[in-house]
Amino acid sequence: MLVKDTLSNTKLSMNVANLYSHWGKYETALSYLKKEEKMCRDSGSTDYLAEVCQNLGHYYIIVNQYDKALAYFQESLELARKSDNKINLHAILNSMGVLCCFHLDKPESALSYLEQALSYANSIGDLRVIAHGKAALSGCLGKLKCYQEALDHAIEAQQISQKFGYRQVEAIAPARSPMPTGTTVTDSSESGMPSKCASSGSPGKMPMAILCLAYFLKP
Repeated sequence: MLVKDTLSNTKLSMNVANLYSHWGKYETALSYLKKEEKMCRDSGSTDYLAEVCQNLGHYYIIVNQYDKALAYFQESLELARKSDNKINLHAILNSMGVLCCFHLDKPESALSYLEQALSYANSIGDLRVIAHGKAALSGCLGKLKCYQEALDHAIEAQQISQKFGYRQVEAIAPARSPMPTGTTVTDSSESGMPSKCASSGSPGKMPMAILCLAYFLKP
């Protein structure tokens, strides 16, 4: 009973920590997360420790301590592999891929993580998860200058997203410069999936999948 109560409190405390983090009260958020980390280690709960480590990884991304973030994600991944929770494994690997690609400038490592994440997404079979994974992989392939593969994944992500009613696939990348003034996005209901976008010389209408890829590749 004590262990069960401890784990329930861990879930609640992580929710509180996430709220403080979104509020910008980072020191308070960290105090909650570190407290839960200690509690999970003391109780020997590897499943919940994996979640706490994952949350700590996201926390350290927010405060720009990327090496610490990666270390926590790696521990979370190791723990999650023991339980073979495919949803958690996908989420952790996807986070590691985005971290390595866009913050640590390690696109080769990111590619490995994101390919593994997409493999888990496919085995889960959730279209939203698959579209999310393909969008992230598209950005990484773009950084590696594998433009055709990147574009293929971006378009596939868009096509999959149409099946469950999303107007666009959310780009998974840190905040970047706004899109060029005058650029509009073509909704799938208006034009389907065109095979090419407007010429670079004049911003016109572009399909969301291609715009998503362009967004990733902005300097």
